[in-house]
Amino acid sequence: MALPAPSLRPVPPKPALAAGGPVAAVLLAATLFASLAGAAQPVISLIERYSSNQVLLHFDTEANRTYTLQYSTNSPVASNALWFPLYVAPSAPFPDHYIVPDTATSRQRFYRLSVTP
Repeated sequence: MALPAPSLRPVPPKPALAAGGPVAAVLLAATLFASLAGAAQPVISLIERYSSNQVLLHFDTEANRTYTLQYSTNSPVASNALWFPLYVAPSAPFPDHYIVPDTATSRQRFYRLSVTP
């Protein structure tokens, strides 16, 4: 008797919540998008506390795509939300995994990741 195939579902990323210190909460912005038809939606897979004033953001890349990681100190739904570049992962002929450090200097910070050809 054959066993049924396992059900595979993507697990949504969980933002790391800081306990005390200068960062009260680090929130993953819900504004993750892919600008290419057929490209996988970019995902920040992990945000983790690295030290008392730093966090590490993890994400995977696909071959031949450029990824831009941005941050904002304002809510992404606010009309005055300004996004600033944190890191650009250049296009490479192979997939990769990036770990980007960020200084946790404000009470909260929002992140988003975009992909272009």
